[in-house]
Amino acid sequence: MIKDIHIQNYRGITDLQIKDFKRINLFVGKNGIGKTAVLEWINKTYHQEYAPFFSSWRFYRVRQGSKIVLFDEIENGLHFTIMKDFWTKLIASVIENDLQVFATTHSYEMLEALIEAAKKINIIEKEELRLYRLHKNEEGSGITQFDSWAIDALLEEKREVRGHTKATTDFNFNQLCKFLENEWEIR
Repeated sequence: MIKDIHIQNYRGITDLQIKDFKRINLFVGKNGIGKTAVLEWINKTYHQEYAPFFSSWRFYRVRQGSKIVLFDEIENGLHFTIMKDFWTKLIASVIENDLQVFATTHSYEMLEALIEAAKKINIIEKEELRLYRLHKNEEGSGITQFDSWAIDALLEEKREVRGHTKATTDFNFNQLCKFLENEWEIR
């Protein structure tokens, strides 16, 4: 399993260090922020080629027999009514086959479905899930990490975690992150 990565000067990412990956790792953020670049860097770093594209879905395993599975825009091609079942089956497969998943999404519904499935399979307590919100900062590329408890709390409050400018409710994201730092460990 991949635990940490350090990306420098790759497709718009100047310097980005991500630590403590889990079994299921989901990247969110505005368009053009570098979500797909992170997946491509993982793929390139492990010296593998992309698998064929399926439908509108960009899905690839790092290599045949690899334990790493990458999804770009995981919500594409999925109707919202099957998202929870999709995550439930994917999480079960991850556990059964000892896999590690890295995915990107723009879908709030996909995040909600992920948390519902994680609760159903009971992986929240096992800390097997992490959300990474990419953003730009003074140094170039930045990241905010949310554990599964923080994601659940934010979604319960109908908070926007994807880094988009339109939020489902009015709030100051930075103030919320400060609050959560006191309640949950956010790295």
